[in-house]
Amino acid sequence: MTKNNERAGSEQKNANYDFTEQELDLGRKAAKFVNVLCMVALIASILVVVFVFMSVPANTRIPYAGRWATGPLPMQIVMLLSPAFLFMIWRDGRKSDAHHMTNRGRIGWYFLGPAMIAACVAGQLVLAKAALTAGGFFAGWGIEVGNA
Repeated sequence: MTKNNERAGSEQKNANYDFTEQELDLGRKAAKFVNVLCMVALIASILVVVFVFMSVPANTRIPYAGRWATGPLPMQIVMLLSPAFLFMIWRDGRKSDAHHMTNRGRIGWYFLGPAMIAACVAGQLVLAKAALTAGGFFAGWGIEVGNA
């Protein structure tokens, strides 16, 4: 079986599954819980982006020395990664069938949803510190920040 056939089979399995009203209500609660968390994190992330954009020059580049290093990365692109990912999570939770979850799906959504959202926010703060350091925001404070 190819991956497309497997994917189609799993979608058919969920499409043919008869959800009870209780399962749908619990799914709605789980989807709403993660959507609210995601919206709060998205607003906080956008506030961090606005603060960074207002605090450092527009031509600031964040140093990057990864596996496929091409040099410093533009701050604008790097700072918009987390809000974009949070928007995609929020948008996925707003679909008309987002509350169609089995028991295992709800458990995963309650644990993995907040974990992904927290990772996005933590990553955003690390990237903001790197951008602020590269832009010289901490230079006048007399604080040694170290490598970002």
